[in-house]
Amino acid sequence: MRELRGKAVSDCIKEEIEKKLPELIKRLGRKPRLEIIRVGDNEADGSYARSAMKKTADFGMEAELKCFPKDIPEAEFASYVKEKSDDSDTDGILILRPLPEGLEEASKAVLKPEKDLDGMTEKNQALVFSGDPSGFAPCTAAAVIRLLKHYGVEVSGKHVAVAGRSNVVGKPLSMLLLSENATVTLCHSRTPDELLKKQLANADIICTAVGKAGFLKSDSVKVGAAVVDAGINVNEEGRLCGDADYDAIKDKCSFISPVPGGLGAVTTAVLCENLFKAALRHSLR
Repeated sequence: MRELRGKAVSDCIKEEIEKKLPELIKRLGRKPRLEIIRVGDNEADGSYARSAMKKTADFGMEAELKCFPKDIPEAEFASYVKEKSDDSDTDGILILRPLPEGLEEASKAVLKPEKDLDGMTEKNQALVFSGDPSGFAPCTAAAVIRLLKHYGVEVSGKHVAVAGRSNVVGKPLSMLLLSENATVTLCHSRTPDELLKKQLANADIICTAVGKAGFLKSDSVKVGAAVVDAGINVNEEGRLCGDADYDAIKDKCSFISPVPGGLGAVTTAVLCENLFKAALRHSLR
């Protein structure tokens, strides 16, 4: 078994950005700037926001965090998103999801696609689903592909089971995997238990993003499978964990990503990469 640890991938992305960042800063007259918007007090969101703030600074760029209560009115939330979207000193925006009902649609209507770093707008979704790499894919979904490629995990021609059908991970990840010539099975909460177990157990690669600790158990993983855990959960001890029962399945896997220490570092690095790209495009306009 080999662990798919994210730091090595993050370091490679950082190295590429550092080569080009001084020239971009010179063109902009400032460092690239990210706005992170969080609604509510979900601990997983808080952990991601803190990691993203730290990673952005480590990559030599800037980030600000704005927090709103979960009962914020749609109009007020959309107004703030529009304000930041129109702000010439803001290069990219990350709105943490899932959002309370109504807020995602309200913010999508005013968020400029060129500042939408997490593939939230319809334009970026369409580009991702059509296989056009110019669009911003959701960072977690893109990070899965980067992690697999870095460690030489072959995707083309493989059966990949994706657990979770959210617009943040499952759906866009399925499209990205199809672009890499994988055969993809997308499982979700309405997939019958027996069918779910069968699809997972037959997969060469499993990507799980259901947000349920202990979801992926040993009897649903075949020997030699690769597992990428995109789950972010907080267990009863208050510690971060993924969807996979790591200790139970690790000896069956050829590759497995730990939580923490796995996909999260790549996700925030991809976010920084998207910020760099957005700022570069901004500087050329």
